[in-house]
Amino acid sequence: MLTRFTIHIIALLSTFAMVQASAEALKISGASDQAGWATALRTDSNSVLRFSIDGHAWQVSPWPTTLPRRLEKQFVEISTGMHPAGPIRRMTLRKPSSQQAWLELVAAGPFDHPLVPGWTLRNGTTLGADIVGPTSTPQEVKIGQSRILKDSNGYCWRFGLIATAIPAKRTEIASEREPRADWYLASAPHCR
Repeated sequence: MLTRFTIHIIALLSTFAMVQASAEALKISGASDQAGWATALRTDSNSVLRFSIDGHAWQVSPWPTTLPRRLEKQFVEISTGMHPAGPIRRMTLRKPSSQQAWLELVAAGPFDHPLVPGWTLRNGTTLGADIVGPTSTPQEVKIGQSRILKDSNGYCWRFGLIATAIPAKRTEIASEREPRADWYLASAPHCR
């Protein structure tokens, strides 16, 4: 006979398995690092954003559901930074009328990383991360959640946690197994 405690534990484990399974790692796929104008950026029914820069096809998946599914002309910059725990891929978007990016996506980014002035991403629970701001009090963010951050310059950003992971051990080369995170930062006018 199952006790109330056993049922509670089974429910918690089931929830954990579902969250982990639904936290697909962010992939920014295409040619090597590139920057340029892209038009008609569209998200398909599988939550994959597709676009091209100078004839080179790019895909971003999964595209966060809280972000626009259709984007008009954008200046896209994609870069890869090397790290012992694996490459870090970063993509920024900016509108033609602006000199500053309104969106940044990071795939396999490190913890203890400054997000915006005054805010840092820290390793948290197995189901999320902590963000630490001016008050130094950690705020938990679970996978799939977002938070509004007001930076030290007074600008507001929506931080969304897409996934967290520990890179798989590779036998062919020495590597670190440092926890990584996928996230986005989107401009949040009026702090909403």
